[in-house]
Formats: sequence, structure tokens, C-alpha cells
Amino acid sequence: MKKLILLFLATATFSVVSCSSDDGGSKDIKPEGYPETLNQVAFNAQAPGTRMVLTGKGFDEAKSSEYKITFVKALPTKSSNAVIAPRAPKPEESNENVEAYIFKVTPTEVHFEVPQEVGNGTVSFEYKKYKTPIGNYQKKVK
Repeated sequence: MKKLILLFLATATFSVVSCSSDDGGSKDIKPEGYPETLNQVAFNAQAPGTRMVLTGKGFDEAKSSEYKITFVKALPTKSSNAVIAPRAPKPEESNENVEAYIFKVTPTEVHFEVPQEVGNGTVSFEYKKYKTPIGNYQKKVK
């Protein structure tokens, strides 16, 4: 019985020691130069072409060409006879993205324009392939 308890303690100790949080396995590491803070954007059914502002802290004008704000791309308005495969997006959604035009960056703001091809879905800020959701865009229903 003593050997069994010692074996259990040794195994448990080894398991705890071998599972380290600093092993570099986390994929949630922001790249150097990523903004410190990103605030949510209230899109409130803004029309395509509307100029908007993402606020936050730590934007760098020198990196503005590397910043992306991506929207879900609108589906074509014509109906098709295509078969929807498993894991396909919902009929009113697209799995493609469209980038917003960014026209000004300050240390606390990114000014952008809602793309013409915008569809319903999550809007994200991206820098060096690291994405953060900043809001949800819903088309204005007439």
C-alpha cells in the first residue's frame, strides 16, 4: 500500500511539473506592437460607405498599413441552385471577409469606412494575423 501511495504521489508531482504555462504552446499571444486596448464599435445598422472610428490605446501611425478591419462579405443577391455543404455558413451569412478602408490612424483612434460589400456578421481588428472582434454588423432592414 505504501508503494502504491508513493507511486501515486510521484506521478501526480511529475504531471504538475511537466505542465508549464510558459511552454510557448499558447496561440493567444499578441504580437509585439499590438494595441494595448481596443474598444467595441457600435455599428447600429450603419450604411456601407459610412465613416466610423475604432477607439483604443496604443495604435501606431507607422503601422497603419499593417492594420486591417475586416467585415463579413455580403452574399450575392441572386439565388443559386448550389448545394450547401456540411459546415457551410447559414444562408444569410458568408464565410468570406472584406476589408474596410482605413484612412487615418492616431495613437487612440483608427478611422475607417464601412465597405460597400458588407454583410451581416462579426467585425474584427487584425494586426500580424492576430484578430480581435470589435463589434457585430447588421445590415439596416428597409
